[in-house]
Amino acid sequence: MNKNKKIFILLSTYLCFLFIPKSNTLKYIKNTNYIYNSVEPFSYCDNGNIYIVNDYIIDHIYNKNTNDIYVIDQRNNMDPNMQIINSYKVTSRKQMIEILKVLNEYEKDYPSRWNRTKNSMLNEWFIHNICHQLGIKTINSESVDLNNEDETKYTILSLNK
Repeated sequence: MNKNKKIFILLSTYLCFLFIPKSNTLKYIKNTNYIYNSVEPFSYCDNGNIYIVNDYIIDHIYNKNTNDIYVIDQRNNMDPNMQIINSYKVTSRKQMIEILKVLNEYEKDYPSRWNRTKNSMLNEWFIHNICHQLGIKTINSESVDLNNEDETKYTILSLNK
């Protein structure tokens, strides 16, 4: 695919996301038995469990054959980050918003220096998915890193206004 065609598809997709109606329904249930950095899911949503764990636990619980969502909590790094593993598999805007609400709830329960707005995270996730679908840096775009340094990059795009 030539570069102009990729740019056209990227811009067309951007415009589609710009005009997609927003959904404010929250459909996740928080696991009241969750212990920080345990192997239990932090919450449950329509499509499966949402696990939020550290780098060491992910290798023991990750199962690519489920619809579960796996997030690596790297909020204590120099550049605080929450990495959603294989985020390209989540294509529903509604589900993305649910997952981001779960991450914000997790941050409220276990505060850190991680500081991202829902809109910038959603924008970054959309861009990663678009790049993955177009075959642009697929290794880098298959999982989204929601680190603090990228807040201003993805706030400017205004995909959700």
